[in-house]
Amino acid sequence: MWPTPGEALSHTIDAEAAVADLYAEALRRWAPHGRAAVLPSLDATVVTGESGIVASTLPPDPDALERTQSIWDEIAEAVILGGLGLLWAVTFVRARRALGLDGPESGDVDEVLDTDSVPVDASALSIVARAADATPTEVREAAAAVRAVAAPRQAVDDFTATRRPVVSATLGVVRKTVSVAVAAVPETMAGQAAAVRAVAADVLDPDSQPMRDIARNEGYQAAGVMNHAVVEAARGSDEELEKTWICTIDGKTRPTHWAADGQRVPLDGKFTIGTEQLAYPGDESAHPREWKNCRCRVGILAPDEPLPDEVDRHTERLDGRDSVVIHRQGRTQAEEIERRAKAGNVRARDDEDGIGRVASAGWTALSEQEYDMVNELAAAADDTSNDETFLTFTDALFAVTGVPTSDGRMLSADIDLSFRDTPMPLQWCEEMEGGHHGSVTVGVIESIALKDGEVRASGYLLNNEHAVKAIDLIAHGVCNPSVDLGSVEWVATDEDGNVVTEENYEDGMTVYMTVTKAEVLATTIVAIPAFGETRIALNEEREHRDKTLVASAEGFRPRVYDPQMFADPQLSGPTPIQMDPETGRVFGHVACWAERHRSVGLGHMHPPRSKSGYEHFHSSPPVHLSDGTLLPVGRLTVGTGHADTRLGPAAAAAHYDNTGACWALVRAGEDTHGIWVSGVVAPWATPEQVEMGLASPLSGDWRPFGRDLELVAVLSVNTPGFLCRGSTDSRGNPTALVASLSPRPGADASAGHLTLADIKAAMAEAIAEERRNHELAQRRAEVLARAEQAVGAPPKPPTHADRVAALLERI
Repeated sequence: MWPTPGEALSHTIDAEAAVADLYAEALRRWAPHGRAAVLPSLDATVVTGESGIVASTLPPDPDALERTQSIWDEIAEAVILGGLGLLWAVTFVRARRALGLDGPESGDVDEVLDTDSVPVDASALSIVARAADATPTEVREAAAAVRAVAAPRQAVDDFTATRRPVVSATLGVVRKTVSVAVAAVPETMAGQAAAVRAVAADVLDPDSQPMRDIARNEGYQAAGVMNHAVVEAARGSDEELEKTWICTIDGKTRPTHWAADGQRVPLDGKFTIGTEQLAYPGDESAHPREWKNCRCRVGILAPDEPLPDEVDRHTERLDGRDSVVIHRQGRTQAEEIERRAKAGNVRARDDEDGIGRVASAGWTALSEQEYDMVNELAAAADDTSNDETFLTFTDALFAVTGVPTSDGRMLSADIDLSFRDTPMPLQWCEEMEGGHHGSVTVGVIESIALKDGEVRASGYLLNNEHAVKAIDLIAHGVCNPSVDLGSVEWVATDEDGNVVTEENYEDGMTVYMTVTKAEVLATTIVAIPAFGETRIALNEEREHRDKTLVASAEGFRPRVYDPQMFADPQLSGPTPIQMDPETGRVFGHVACWAERHRSVGLGHMHPPRSKSGYEHFHSSPPVHLSDGTLLPVGRLTVGTGHADTRLGPAAAAAHYDNTGACWALVRAGEDTHGIWVSGVVAPWATPEQVEMGLASPLSGDWRPFGRDLELVAVLSVNTPGFLCRGSTDSRGNPTALVASLSPRPGADASAGHLTLADIKAAMAEAIAEERRNHELAQRRAEVLARAEQAVGAPPKPPTHADRVAALLERI
């Protein structure tokens, strides 16, 4: 039997690293030529008559890489194809020895070659020797032995000939990668040649992540190289031999390859893999879905020899230990076999007909192909667009109604819920920033509806790098859907959905923000869903989708802004919110230090200063700046009222996210006059929303963080004379502060005086509050009167003399 038990996967992993290193070395040698082609330069003497290079004036040209094809082919021939030939030779010689076929085939020796006469690239030799745990001399000897005999020489030549077009096409993958990176540059930067050139140069750096990914993805062809060599080595035997399919045993093995584990066929026969026929694992004559990134191995054994055992066949190894330890999904090999069998994915070694079965329903964790080939598949999309398929989901549970959440929110059981037109984006939030900020599109929602108190949807996941990460988390059940809502109407209720009012509110009561009307705009995969115990599972079979729909989901490109738009505006005095008509910059003061809170009972309070640098306000997704950095921002909201002061910081922020329209993205800071904001108009804001925001004074919402109040939201109120509300806890400390403290448009902000409208509004509020207090006092008196009538008058409070006498009695 060859490979011996436990060695098949170990050899494959080492060989994968070697092939990846071969590609990395070839890319390193080619990179200077690629950069010179993509990043052209002009001799400055053409323009100025002086020597020098004007490089930043020309945009990058990814298509120019085609002119370096011959250079790439020459380098790849020596390094990659030469290295693959060395790997094939080492595998061939070792397999013959293991099968008892030492020495060349009788009568076929053409000549005994000097090992030094075989042309070998030094770097390729070193890479293969290291992976094969052999000396460079031993690798040379193996190559010489193969070249000395007609049959193996022809076999390795034929094999490398089949690999030559694939290796040559690598340049197309690089070109596609550079083109995608350049196309992703936002329109606002597209005219800045230096910035776009820098993006292309970064990609073409041989140590860049895109180049490393290309090399790593190519490494998965190693198993095919070795399997071909093993089968060819066995052909020299005079005995009857068979070959068997050996798959990896873990959560990533594709179902068709799992089913093939243990299939036995004649040496010249074919394995039945799904609907394809393969001569060996990695046989590229079949459909790419069955050979791309395949890590399975072929075993050679006699007809009466038992199948190889299942030792050390996990790909997910930890700290150098054998792979029989549990894999990332927490299962041992035996448990993985049992799980697959229950799902209907039966291996050939466990199947009566010796073919194996693929599960007819359910979803099996992704294979290595789907985990690691996303970049290569995307780059080759031009040639295989009709073959691209996607993982789908059906009736995934996106939200439930009538069930309160731990953070104080709930969808009303009788909610009026509408949905944006489909296709709708399915997003993924990698980091918990609150409000689904920082999300990226990973899928498409094709249908969504509310039925029987559940929001269910169907759609598919994209084949981009973010989707791959999200799919892994979905497979482990640690991330689930959370709906993104807009046009929200809500009321404060108790857990049973009863509206909370001043009359029935009690200290310690849990108050929920219950949404009674909303529109579902999108859905985001998160660790902690907003509304209920949601879930999503992926179907087993991949399906085709219309490329135009996929492009519409992936085509978004963020805008890029000048960093100065968000810097301190250097205001000379208290400044109402306004917009520079030339630059579009929005700036002004939210509140001024000289002003006091205008609510009755809180007139002693000035605007709170931030201890966090307004971190809690800068909670929106970061904007892209022209210097290449990302900057978190806050939102100026219009079209809603202040959040209830009894809500916590998270629920308050959610109130503004869900009920108001964001009309500006800004940064906040402090100067000698007050709290300033500076930024840009939100790209999605309508002219009416911007006009409303500029015509209304700003009103801040501060919430408690520890012992301090921090700004969490800024609202453009509709009425200039709007007066704020505040609340305190049982000890008199402010629990929240909402205020219209900013200068009003058209007012002399520096004077700080109240207008007649202000005075009237203040008087009206004071009178209304006095009336409420009077009504409450009357109610308390009525309650006490009824109590006295029922149980008698309460005892009189002790006098000072009574308390002194009581103390003396204790002595």
